[in-house]
Amino acid sequence: MMKRMEFDAWRSASLIIQCSQAAAEVTKQQIPQVDVLEMPNGVDPQYFTRTSPRAGGDTPVLVLTAGFGYGPTAEGLRWFLNCVYPLIQAARPDVRFLFAGSAAAAAAASMSPLPAGVQYISDPPDIRPTSESGLVFVVPLLSGGGSRLKILEAMSMQLPVVSTTRGAEGVPYIDGVHLLLADQPADFAAAVLRLL
Repeated sequence: MMKRMEFDAWRSASLIIQCSQAAAEVTKQQIPQVDVLEMPNGVDPQYFTRTSPRAGGDTPVLVLTAGFGYGPTAEGLRWFLNCVYPLIQAARPDVRFLFAGSAAAAAAASMSPLPAGVQYISDPPDIRPTSESGLVFVVPLLSGGGSRLKILEAMSMQLPVVSTTRGAEGVPYIDGVHLLLADQPADFAAAVLRLL
């Protein structure tokens, strides 16, 4: 039903703007008579910038910022906490994990009790201090769609990123250059540990 509604909206448009080359190509294939413009997403690097240097000796913190009321984000958080984080903690017991964003408290309550070393900040007025506290930004998404602006924000704040392939959709990248991709728990944990 959603696909049909989207295609009907596309047919009635004189111009369609898509945020990725892949989405633009799908649109052109489905509705060739409509003009399609690709306009990649971005973030304001003046706003998403690090205001203090990383503290070298502090406890290593992994960070995820997102809207946790979105089903795929909650699913990814659960997968990370149950399947990936224990592997990381086994190798680095000093590691901590902080997730922050809208509905983080509800997500935490649904997974209570949280593993040791896990904290959350629900509905922060400004997400930047959370990102700034981290050493590695994780994007453990297993489903969902759209552009991952959180990755662009993290990169703008000089945070290295580990993501699933699905989690990095909509962002132009080269694996191993701009971020590290891993889709299996052991591979994801190994990528995080490599960056730490």
